[in-house]
Amino acid sequence: MRLKSLALGILSLPALMAFAADVPVPNPPPGAVNANPNYLEYKKTGNTYTWNPVGTSTPPGSGSISFPSTQTVSTVEPKFTATGDLPYQHKGGAGAKVSISTGINKQALAKAASDAVKGAAAIAAAGSTNPYVQVGALACMAFCAPLAEWGIDKLKNNGDGTFSVSYPDPSVSTGVSDGFDYFIQYYPGYYSSPSAACSGTLSLVQANNASSTVTLVGVTSTNCVYSIVDRWGNTSNGLNNILSRNSSCPAGSPVVGGVCNGEVPKIEKPLERVFEDNIVNKPWEKKYAEMAAYAIANGIYKIGGDIYTDGTSLDITGPYSVPIGQTISTSPVNLVPGTTTPAPVGHTGPTEPGTVTQTTTTTAQNAFRPGSSGSTGSGSSSGPGASMTTSQKTETKTSITNNITNVTNIVNTETKTEDKPPEDTATDTPLAGIPELYKQKYPDGISGVWNSFKTKFNQTPFVNLIHQLTPNIPSGGSCPAWTIDLSWTPGGSMGVYRLGDDYCFIWPILKIIIIITALFTARRLVFGG
Repeated sequence: MRLKSLALGILSLPALMAFAADVPVPNPPPGAVNANPNYLEYKKTGNTYTWNPVGTSTPPGSGSISFPSTQTVSTVEPKFTATGDLPYQHKGGAGAKVSISTGINKQALAKAASDAVKGAAAIAAAGSTNPYVQVGALACMAFCAPLAEWGIDKLKNNGDGTFSVSYPDPSVSTGVSDGFDYFIQYYPGYYSSPSAACSGTLSLVQANNASSTVTLVGVTSTNCVYSIVDRWGNTSNGLNNILSRNSSCPAGSPVVGGVCNGEVPKIEKPLERVFEDNIVNKPWEKKYAEMAAYAIANGIYKIGGDIYTDGTSLDITGPYSVPIGQTISTSPVNLVPGTTTPAPVGHTGPTEPGTVTQTTTTTAQNAFRPGSSGSTGSGSSSGPGASMTTSQKTETKTSITNNITNVTNIVNTETKTEDKPPEDTATDTPLAGIPELYKQKYPDGISGVWNSFKTKFNQTPFVNLIHQLTPNIPSGGSCPAWTIDLSWTPGGSMGVYRLGDDYCFIWPILKIIIIITALFTARRLVFGG
């Protein structure tokens, strides 16, 4: 599907396909200062995606998303095309691509090419004594080769950040002497060639035929051939004899403007003007497509403005419908024998097994509109971009299959259209097994440690001592007196000791000491050390 405004006229599908086969836009070089790999971007508003070329400004609107794509420049017309996946998750493969084309501004391309050459020449060695830089020594990708093709082999650094070129004045005739001077019989003047003699005396021949129009139509080795049209429109031919003499200009010497060994006068022109003269209002060629591709890849165009804004519209091409998901569910059913009809409730006769299959297919329905790419002068797009409005269509088909006869009938089909953008349905692949990086020594935490050692701790002599001391402590009255068996120490028996009323002060102190000692013992049993 393709839509386009009348500004671009009718363009055939084969012509559009030719764009993608032309000059690919290379990837920006690493570290390129002005590189911008996002050549087209879209902005999502509701269920509408609007595209615009990237200009010198930030992407249009907040939340813009770059449009990853394959970019090419046509070799038959100044046209740039980007092709990429639809902005939502899809299963359409190569058939679910969107292509957007826009015109290239030749004036902006000339400016970008000039900037590229200037950048390469600015770092070359050039001084006041020799301000010229050889074009062949500059590494300026696709931008220097055309200069050499146009007869320019060096640039002049003007010292103010600008560059100019000098080349021979094409209006001055040049030649090589053959050792003779030529002149026309009865007319004054000597020339370095027969053709120069005929051309040089044409004005005198015209003066002698004032009532007629005289045109030089040919030169032979001995004659100038003229076409003469009189005032009544009658045409006749005229001849003048060409004579020669030995020349004072040696054979092989250059003749410039009729001067032996003369110097060809030079014309100096700003570098940018050179590109303008040779690109603007000239037929589009492959070398210009290559220049545009490099200008886009390196972001050079951002210095001189948006290279896309040529006043034509953006042209968008894409599929009407794209599959984005499908689910299938099945369930058993009892059928009337020989049919695909479910047995009614309460049916007591024989039945045959069947299967109910429900298939739900979701597709995206797209509508495309072209957009304007006119420039505001800041490099951003002023008109509305090419846009795609999308909605979801869900079709649910229910069928019943008789498992005995293998006959299937569709019993129900429902279609629902929702005016909203498709949701992403991407699924991740299962993760690989995660290796064990850390094995926990106490998986149940501190409570597990306590439960594990509680029984062992309660059987220690210290805890038994506490049990001996605390259960029989009276709640009131005088200080008790009883015996204490201190034979629990592993180093030997300390005998039996009787505590009486004279030692009541010792019990609170002993209690504190025993409890603290028990805690340290418990720590050693549990954690060691």
